Amino acid sequence: MVSYRREISASPLIPQQVAVSLSSQFGIMARFTRRHLLCASLGLPALLLTCGPPDEASVKPSAPQVSQALVSPEPIEDVPRDVPSPVASPVSKEPVELWLFAWDDPAERRLWFNVRSQLEADLPHIRLRQEFYQRPVEETIAASAAAGLPPDVGLIQDMNFPHWLERNLFVNVQAFVNNSLGDDFATDKPPAALRAFRYYPEAKRLGIGDFYSLPWRSNPRHLFVNVGMLREYGLTALTARNRWSIDTVHDVARDLARGSPEVLKDRAIIGIPNSWFQSLPWLWSGAGDLADGDGSVTAIASPKVATTYQELRDWRYNLRPMPQTEIASSDTYAHQFATHRLAMFLGSAGDMYRLRAADVTWQSRPLFPVGEGASQTLATYEGLAVATGAQQLDTAWEFVTWAMRPEVQKLLLDGGSSLPILGSAIASSQLETHYINTLLDGIYSQRSLPIDATFPLYSPVIAHYYHLMMNGEHASIPDTLRRLHSHLEFILEQRTLPVAWQ
Repeated sequence: MVSYRREISASPLIPQQVAVSLSSQFGIMARFTRRHLLCASLGLPALLLTCGPPDEASVKPSAPQVSQALVSPEPIEDVPRDVPSPVASPVSKEPVELWLFAWDDPAERRLWFNVRSQLEADLPHIRLRQEFYQRPVEETIAASAAAGLPPDVGLIQDMNFPHWLERNLFVNVQAFVNNSLGDDFATDKPPAALRAFRYYPEAKRLGIGDFYSLPWRSNPRHLFVNVGMLREYGLTALTARNRWSIDTVHDVARDLARGSPEVLKDRAIIGIPNSWFQSLPWLWSGAGDLADGDGSVTAIASPKVATTYQELRDWRYNLRPMPQTEIASSDTYAHQFATHRLAMFLGSAGDMYRLRAADVTWQSRPLFPVGEGASQTLATYEGLAVATGAQQLDTAWEFVTWAMRPEVQKLLLDGGSSLPILGSAIASSQLETHYINTLLDGIYSQRSLPIDATFPLYSPVIAHYYHLMMNGEHASIPDTLRRLHSHLEFILEQRTLPVAWQ
């Protein structure tokens, strides 16, 4: 494997390395580990000293003041990138400790236990040390980096990725990709996944330019259809359709609404997403869009978008989408669906796993646009990124590429909450054939939201107007969309919020 060495240069996040010694005061040599200095830099009450012979590898930088790059709300232009440069030596096979940050969740801990076991078998020279934090992990990486103690690898989300990339939090790994993965890197990976963590900072565009992380897993949204309920109402033929759009859903909802009110008393026809983000597959299915490929607003105020949102609102108020026990979340949707009280809902990969274990006959469908076009299944992504200032840069990259192996990707199927990136890992699994087909549909029909560094700004603005349209019966959808369009144009051009939102 080709190895790389990071050029040492000044960084707004990483100070120069300094030695720490207390021998002159206490007559002993004290060793400060990463954890010790991190505790001190974050103001934690206890700082334990590990005494013993000097250990050059464990002496870490002292804690600087928090960089302005971490607290400034404005994007930072022309931040120097931490780009690896190639050298000829191979990766060392001596035992190396790799520090990784991940999310704190019981399912995550179970998954990483299995990952560590596989890692010990495949790469015994890597000793993985993990710390688990509440989401978002990126904020914890930034705080640790500001203290001069960045982890080596972090599990990051595509939605937070550009915001922190512009603050130089992650290493540009394009040279690694070119030299160690080659032309076959894109094989067996969904195009949307390959766009999720590529970024060209100078153009402020997502999906082009260099890789700063490798996609590891995804969480697509599918339409779940309760086959048993549809058969009960004589709509079995509709379940045979492979290509579902918002028009198909409308046909099913209309036919179900014709049933006896008494029969439908405790049942719901469809679960309507409460958030604008979850509603995107409906928007795309109706041939609407938030932005074009370069992040410009193009169709948010179009008649097609207005028609799509009007359809969703009509379902909410006219087609009895809620049973008497109000449905509020995806978890509740899945429960109501599994107990035959809900005919359809837009769910995630986690719902696939829950419903697979439930006593319910179901199908899942990616949503296609009305007419021609590729499927429009929203997917969010999680990737493994190397932190700027990582102490074990070569080993970090070795670990990240190892995590893309099919045998490691298969471990995600046992996690029960997300999908692997590799289709081959799903296809060669021991799952039931129809379930494998559902999962493959889930990864190959994905589309990701065009997120850039302005996402934290425009997200609450869209959420406000979506809530107004969906929950305000008397709000004019076309007028509301025009106001939203104006705000989004301002945000994307000025890279700040309008005065009314500040």
